[in-house]
Amino acid sequence: MTDVAKLQAAYDALVVKFLAPLMSGDVAELSRPVAPGALDYFAQTRSTSAEAESRIFDQLHRLGSEIAPLETVPWPSRDLVGLAMVLHDLLFLTDPSLDRLFARGARGIVLDWIDRLLDLIQPPDTRGEALSRHAMLTAFFATQRRDTVVRNWAYTYRFFGRPVPGNVTALPRVRFVREEHTIIEVLPLFAKLDEIAGLGLSARLRDAVARSPVTELAMPARFAPLRFGVAGLRVLSDPALRGGIARSIAASGEWQSASALGAALFAPEMLSAPPPFLAPALQLLFEIHVTSTLDARVETRIPGSLDPHALRYAAVLPAWLEDSLALDEIRALDDGDRAVLQRRAEQLRRAIPRAQIDEVAALVTRARTVLHAPQSGTMAAARAARVASGSR
Repeated sequence: MTDVAKLQAAYDALVVKFLAPLMSGDVAELSRPVAPGALDYFAQTRSTSAEAESRIFDQLHRLGSEIAPLETVPWPSRDLVGLAMVLHDLLFLTDPSLDRLFARGARGIVLDWIDRLLDLIQPPDTRGEALSRHAMLTAFFATQRRDTVVRNWAYTYRFFGRPVPGNVTALPRVRFVREEHTIIEVLPLFAKLDEIAGLGLSARLRDAVARSPVTELAMPARFAPLRFGVAGLRVLSDPALRGGIARSIAASGEWQSASALGAALFAPEMLSAPPPFLAPALQLLFEIHVTSTLDARVETRIPGSLDPHALRYAAVLPAWLEDSLALDEIRALDDGDRAVLQRRAEQLRRAIPRAQIDEVAALVTRARTVLHAPQSGTMAAARAARVASGSR
């Protein structure tokens, strides 16, 4: 078989056996790990299965559209294929058969391949690229491994993420065959293997998430510490993406993410950031408050005890509404919604030490020319978040 034929077979295995079923929630199969040298070929070819390529495209579009409107997705692109290779190789390293004496050396090689692939993935340039990465990671986080233990009168067999051969379960009554199934979540499995073997899978997954700023921003508590990096702030400058991220955080419970958000807002790089970089981060936190307040399905009760970082998140709404330009801005809301928002701001004002509100108010003042510019889209995005979430 020629090198080109081998590369095409490897790409087909990645697309047809792994990524298409992964995106669709079906049973995905792992093949041999894929070295970074294959990326140049993978980025230019297409699978021999048009159906698999179509399934991937459709699922990337469907999952991505849950965050923001999306005309199309750039599948296949070099960076998306590279991310798929990283996720495949990370899962490959969870195979218990690699813990054998003469197989352990392969782990270091594959880990090096993953690191090199991550270095090749560039920040997303378009809404479609950003949402496609988030869609792929969202499907990956839902991955589970089904482990099976089969016992009969003489032996015990263990199959980790593999189908049970028919001969093992043949003649179940005669051989007293019993099967036990265990569902293993992938993310806790990474943490367990890191503890046992020191593989660093969780850290590398975190590096993969850093290449998907929508994912990083929409799941701040899961992937703390959050940082408002350049790629993330570019994403937040898109009002539709920012509103979708705000809805996602509010739907999962704003107070679960409050500490991570407050810490990110007051990271050293943000305290010295110029207004155009500071403003999108403040807009996100404000829109989470608005969405949580106006969405009747979201629990808005303020916890009795908040750590200092969570207090800084809580202070965003009262600090924002103390700004005179912000008061003009919220007049775009109807009277009922505006009253609800102001009541919550007053509730927070009573619950938060004045020092925290003043800290955040200083940031709002510094960023106010950008925050309240007509093109900022803050209240437009907040209203869109309210409508999309079906709130009152």
